[in-house]
Amino acid sequence: MHQRNWLHEAWLLLDEHVVQLWTPRIKALDDRYKVATLDDDGQALDQFHRLPGPDL
Repeated sequence: MHQRNWLHEAWLLLDEHVVQLWTPRIKALDDRYKVATLDDDGQALDQFHRLPGPDL
């Protein structure tokens, strides 16, 4: 999860060409993650890690 938050912040610093190239790939990975997981409002992970705010 920490890496995904870092990517979210770094995305703003990337060149437009890089963003256009990688956006579909990142979206595909995000979609795979969403299909493979169940949203429990962070309860399971919260036992082990402090979760970031809802904006991330």
